[in-house]
Amino acid sequence: EWVEASGDGHVYSVTTVRPRPPEQPYNVVLVDLVEGPRMMARVEAPPAAVTIGMAVRARIVTENDAPLVVFDPA
Repeated sequence: EWVEASGDGHVYSVTTVRPRPPEQPYNVVLVDLVEGPRMMARVEAPPAAVTIGMAVRARIVTENDAPLVVFDPA
């Protein structure tokens, strides 16, 4: 059954990806949504600021002409 998600959740796990310069580091997180599902995304915050248990809220951005779900600190 499809259920509309609120977009609210908490960071379950976080990894910092450090590509070769000049690319900037970014994070990859697993987020537990309040409705129950867990999803992989990134949090739009400096990698050092993202912590396990942090409250986040989803939004949709366009990247490479495609929609993408990202999270912001709540």
